[in-house]
Amino acid sequence: MRTLLRPTAFVDSPFGHDGKVARLAGGLSWFAAVELMRVEGQRRVSSELVPVESIEGRLDDDMAAQWTALTSSRAPLQLGERTVRLDQPQVMGIVNATPDSFSDGGQFADAASAAEAGAQMAAEGAAIIDVGGESTRPGATLVWEGDEIERAVPVIRQLAGGGVAVSADTRKADVMTAAIEAGARMINDVSALTYDGRSAGVIAASDVPVVLIEMKKRGADLSKHYRHAFDYWVRLVPDRPQYVVLCNFDEFWVYGVPFGQERRLGRVNDGSGARRISCALRY
Repeated sequence: MRTLLRPTAFVDSPFGHDGKVARLAGGLSWFAAVELMRVEGQRRVSSELVPVESIEGRLDDDMAAQWTALTSSRAPLQLGERTVRLDQPQVMGIVNATPDSFSDGGQFADAASAAEAGAQMAAEGAAIIDVGGESTRPGATLVWEGDEIERAVPVIRQLAGGGVAVSADTRKADVMTAAIEAGARMINDVSALTYDGRSAGVIAASDVPVVLIEMKKRGADLSKHYRHAFDYWVRLVPDRPQYVVLCNFDEFWVYGVPFGQERRLGRVNDGSGARRISCALRY
C-alpha cells in the first residue's frame, strides 16, 4: 500500500496565512491542505484531508520525497534559444493544422495562416506554441504520417524561423523527426511514447524535452476511464521508467490532466487555444 499526496484547498495569496499554506512547485500557486490518498494496486483504499500546518508530522520517507517534489522549484525549460521559466504560470498556444480538431480544426486555409495565428499568440504572451497535424479528440480518424508531416511541418518551420519556441504534438516517430528537423524544440506525445516503438529512440537521439500525456483509449469517452484522474496519473509514472532511463531524462514531470477530465481538474482553455501549463509532480 502506498500513500499519495495531492495538494488541494488552493488560496489566492499566502498573505495572512503564515505557516498554513505551502507553495506548489516554487511557483505562484499556494495550497492549504493535502489529501492523503492510500492506494493498493489500482484501487484507492481511503482518503484523508490534512492541513498543511500539520502535514510534516505525518510524512514517512516516501511521502517526504513526494512533499519535496511537490514544493521544490522547477528549473526552466530550455527550448533551443528560448528559456521558459516554470516558477510562474506560462501559456501554451495551440495551433491545430487539421480539418477536424475540437477547437480550431479547419480554421486555417494554409500553413502560412496557421503560422500567423501561432505568431500572434506568441506576440500576445504565449511562451510555447504547440503545433499538431492529427486530431486526437474522441472519434477522430487515424492520420498517415506523410499527411501529418505535410500539415504540421511547414507551420513549425515558419514559427521556429521567426524565433518562436515550438512544441510538436505527435505520437509518431517519423513526424517527431521531421518536426525536430524543422525547428521544434519539444515533443508533446498523447500516447506517452507508447504508440510508436521508435519514439523513445528519437527523443533520446535528439535531446529535446518530451511531454508524456496518457490517452487510455482512443476514440472513446475518456471520462469513463479516469474515475480518479489524479490517482491514475501518479500510478502511471512507475509504468514509464524505461523511457526515463532510455532518454536519459534528468527528471520526469507530470503535467496537466487527461483529455476528458478538464472540468474535474480545472484545465484552462478560454476558447482561443491557449492553455496554462501547471506542473504537478516531479519524479
